[in-house]
Amino acid sequence: MDAGPHELSHNGSNTLTLTGSTGSPLTISGGTFTASTGTVIFNGNGSITIEDTTYNNLTFNPVLTAGVGNITYTGGGATVIGGTWSVNPSGSANSLTYTFGGDITGNPVLTITRTGGSATSAVNTSGSGYALTATSIDIQTGGTFTANGSTVTLIGTSGSPLTATGTFTVGTSTVIFNGNGNITIENTTYNNLTFSPTLTAGVGNITYTGGGATVINSAWNVNPSGSRNILTYLLAGAITGNPTITITRTGLDASSVVDTDAVGNYPIPATRLDIQADGDLIANNSGITLVGTSGTLFTLSGSGTFTAGSSIVTMNPDAAVTLTSGTFTGSNAFYTLKLSPIITADRIYTFGAGAIEITGSFTIPPSDGCICVPFPILTVNMGASITESGSGTTIGAGNAPTVLNTTGSNYALTVAALTIGDFGTLTGNASAMDSNGTVTISSGGILTSTSGTFYIAGNYTNSGTFTHSNGAITLDGGAKQTLAGTITGAGAFYDLTITNSSGADDPGCGTSFTPSVDFNVAATVSNNYTIITPSVRVEYQSGATYTFTNINWNGQASGTRIFFRNSSLSSGTWLLKVTGTQTVSYVNVARSDASVSGGSTINATDGTSVDCNNNTNWDFTAAGSTITFDLDASVTDANTATPYVVALGTISTSTVRRSGATQGINYIWIDIDTNASSGAVVTVVSSNASLKSTSVGGDTIPSSTGTMSAGTANYGLCLVAVSESAGGPLGGQISVNSAVSAVTPAHSDYTDTLTFIATGTF
Repeated sequence: MDAGPHELSHNGSNTLTLTGSTGSPLTISGGTFTASTGTVIFNGNGSITIEDTTYNNLTFNPVLTAGVGNITYTGGGATVIGGTWSVNPSGSANSLTYTFGGDITGNPVLTITRTGGSATSAVNTSGSGYALTATSIDIQTGGTFTANGSTVTLIGTSGSPLTATGTFTVGTSTVIFNGNGNITIENTTYNNLTFSPTLTAGVGNITYTGGGATVINSAWNVNPSGSRNILTYLLAGAITGNPTITITRTGLDASSVVDTDAVGNYPIPATRLDIQADGDLIANNSGITLVGTSGTLFTLSGSGTFTAGSSIVTMNPDAAVTLTSGTFTGSNAFYTLKLSPIITADRIYTFGAGAIEITGSFTIPPSDGCICVPFPILTVNMGASITESGSGTTIGAGNAPTVLNTTGSNYALTVAALTIGDFGTLTGNASAMDSNGTVTISSGGILTSTSGTFYIAGNYTNSGTFTHSNGAITLDGGAKQTLAGTITGAGAFYDLTITNSSGADDPGCGTSFTPSVDFNVAATVSNNYTIITPSVRVEYQSGATYTFTNINWNGQASGTRIFFRNSSLSSGTWLLKVTGTQTVSYVNVARSDASVSGGSTINATDGTSVDCNNNTNWDFTAAGSTITFDLDASVTDANTATPYVVALGTISTSTVRRSGATQGINYIWIDIDTNASSGAVVTVVSSNASLKSTSVGGDTIPSSTGTMSAGTANYGLCLVAVSESAGGPLGGQISVNSAVSAVTPAHSDYTDTLTFIATGTF
């Protein structure tokens, strides 16, 4: 159709078939071609050029022959296809290839297929990377779509905008799905993949659902725009290809979610992961692996959200990288975080400036990938506080040396439990450190502790190297803590404080004992050993030596004394050497031998401590400790040492006789004076535990703690508790009570002997 006022109107749904097999079967050089709703068919069996114009439906369906061989249809330039576009050859086992000559727009429904089982069809965007915008693409058996470096945009809002039963050759292309509806994303291989619908309130939230395992080789962007609605991509298979993932939005309202599926828990390995404003990765129980060798592996910014679930995030590049950017705390905390590269040279991992929380476990088990000498070292530098509150933190469980360094900025490290593996090192600098469980240093492990305070709430075992850095260890558990391994020499503590007050006191002097802290080995504290928390209970290993410079032991009160016991309650001693200052108050100690050469006598002379036997080189003598005690009849402070008799008089079945003014019978007065810090206790012991006849030994009036009642044979003491805050002596009355029954043998010689024991509580 040459220049001039010529027009070809392809009216209605008519079909225009062009059979030319050379040149340009359709040429528009100045006239007008109106596609209307019709169909244009090119079926020439030869290499031809397809006019760059506007079509409604466009079909390529030549019958291929072996004699002609493969043929190519080449686009003449930018082309608009507003309806269907079918590439559907038939015939011999040859191919029809359509090669773009410009961008294709108009949102066609593209089908790349064949008729019969021999011919093949191909659509190639060309090396120029011309763009294609389509409603959908269906690559059927025998069909190939080669995307080169093109941008392929699919706007379909239902079903599967892309299906690839045939071959989809992605090249370096970008495939964009932007249909505002619930669609399925083909499980195939992509280079760059983008989800960018414009959301609307009328449609509401939409879901893109994966069709299965998917490969994304470069960038994966989830980036909706529009109204305040949500685009969710729900995985239906593993993502592979290590894409760089960005979950974000354009504008201020839309939100984007990637969900690994709570049932399938499909894994996502990626180069880097960037969750930006109103983006969310719901990780469920999936594995998220980040392998990027440059930049920041995991970025969380703005109002982005990482919903970890019970996922495992693994970072393992063999490179120096920044691990995080942003704050991973609260609802954005990691569950399990694992740093496990195979390294071929020394590498440095650096956490970003945001705080890190981990609710599952934190492990650093790198492997040696070069079999080098010396071994390559992985150093992990903290960039803010790290808090692990799950099952524990393990450093150096692989076969490459590993260092976790709190750095000179002294970032705080809090863990549920701490294990330093055979290849692990923890450098604490001056950081606040806290293990809410055990601390275990394996044979090759190195713990260079903080120069501040390291709180430990569980057992401590040192089979490796511990350096105290002139810092403090505080044992603050709520249950028994056991100390084992090496705690002497280079493994000694500098300052040790015990605040754990669990366990149970020894009710006697070797009866039973449940310690708060159990030293299973000898120990040295080169500066201060402090226990000033009430009711701390410590067990020391029999025969082991405990060397302390300065001690400050104070149980605060007689009812909350510190208890020290030997591991064997009935034999042996624990050896004690104290060389510096001493403060000892309210301590109950047994089987302690403080006569170790170079040590000092333990000064427990303030009258508050208890010598529970078998202690050597302990001085419990309270300076000026006094107690005076006297028994009197009727009046106090008579100061007589003569024993005397309290007569009960005649007892009948109708009376209850008791010593005391009520029946004119003497009662017993006790007067006692002491400077004991916790006063004194008087114990009354009955020789017979009854009133007993001296003439007929078998006749008794039995003792009872019940209420005295006339006509019932019983006997007992009535004690009146008396206390006095100041002054003295203190007086107290004891009455002796008795009653008889009708069958009580009559005697005038019922007697009992009472012994009074006064004990000062110093």
